[in-house]
Amino acid sequence: MASNIERIREAVAPDKQESRVYDPIISLARQYHPATGVSVRVFDNEVHEIYRVDHPSWGCQFCQHMRLGVQQKSSAEYQPKEHCATTHVFGAVRSRQLSGHYVYQCRSGFTFWSSPIIINGRFLASVVAGSTMLMNREEFIKRAPKYHQGRLVDTLGVQLLEQVESTSETRVVALAEILHLSCSALSQKHSHMMFRGAGRTQDRDLVFNAEFKMYEELLVLVESGSTHEAKDLAVTIFQKIDEAMESDFFRLKEQILDLAIFLTNATNVQGSGDFSLNVQFLRDLQMIMTTEDLREWLLSVIEMVSSIPTRVSQLKYGHLLVHAVRYMHQNFSKNITLEEVSKIAKLSPSYFSRLFKTEMGLSFTEYLNRIRINESKRKLKFTNLTLFEIANICGFSDQSYFTKIFKRAEGISPGRYRQSQKNDGSI
Repeated sequence: MASNIERIREAVAPDKQESRVYDPIISLARQYHPATGVSVRVFDNEVHEIYRVDHPSWGCQFCQHMRLGVQQKSSAEYQPKEHCATTHVFGAVRSRQLSGHYVYQCRSGFTFWSSPIIINGRFLASVVAGSTMLMNREEFIKRAPKYHQGRLVDTLGVQLLEQVESTSETRVVALAEILHLSCSALSQKHSHMMFRGAGRTQDRDLVFNAEFKMYEELLVLVESGSTHEAKDLAVTIFQKIDEAMESDFFRLKEQILDLAIFLTNATNVQGSGDFSLNVQFLRDLQMIMTTEDLREWLLSVIEMVSSIPTRVSQLKYGHLLVHAVRYMHQNFSKNITLEEVSKIAKLSPSYFSRLFKTEMGLSFTEYLNRIRINESKRKLKFTNLTLFEIANICGFSDQSYFTKIFKRAEGISPGRYRQSQKNDGSI
């Protein structure tokens, strides 16, 4: 039976392309490296690595060091090189499917991003950049043994880890977008290239998830507002993926991340070209270490995307509000205003305010705060972010205001809510 990596390679590898086009791709990688200070890899159309330029921030040096002490006594299942290859191939394939950049994390928890080179509709190469850390170093060191057969981080490991950039979601998204724009420009520049061999690869050819048809069924339920049925199907999908991953928790997280991104992209939670939510998902998942918590996290994502008012247009004046409401869900983390959102609806601020309250049952500010509170509850349950960090990510002006609004909405403080979730494990 073919492995995941073999199936992916078969899917993305048409006949050999003319090799001269790889020169400008490698040149792009060489320029991206000094401009951004991160390492870059180039994979060809068969998803073989053909170029790499390293930087001290390259997290692989840390992982290579951690493997030295476990390779001799490792079990047959511990195949770190195969794990890394599968992860980067997965990123390359997903960026091809999205026709854009894909932000993901490796088995150890380092963050990478990938963008495809597509010429005349054909997948030719993928550029992978990274790595950075979204988790603080102390937390990373604490969790490292779970990914490296129980080996603790020694002095040299700490030194190597200190060279890896600890960065923000904003910087990761910006770096991923810059890479995508560069790859798109190069693809367009070389669109005159003619290739012999098989026809164009279709997006569906690249989907190796056995449960992808169920993903589409899930999307229908989410978009219809059938939250309860959507959660039931999501649990079924989760169980099937868990069985297929054969107790490999990292691969399970990878697949659940993929499902979450599929849903948010398809329902347009993020807005065109904005992958900041993908990065937030990565931060959430870094803190999740059990199958039960991962399943609950997926259900919280279902709750989030189902709460987007896909049926707003069915309201009496919903056609005037639907774009504005979607904009609020896309941009709640920013300092958006009534005046700004009323322009999306092409209405005066005063009329928009009255209409919004009548149709939605909440004022503009109340509805926006409800979006932010719902997201903060996910962060409180599934991450170890501080209240200050959660307030900032969720669009509140400061921690004290966040605490005030949260307590008004939920009846308890954010800190007590977080503690209650740890005690009973409920959402």
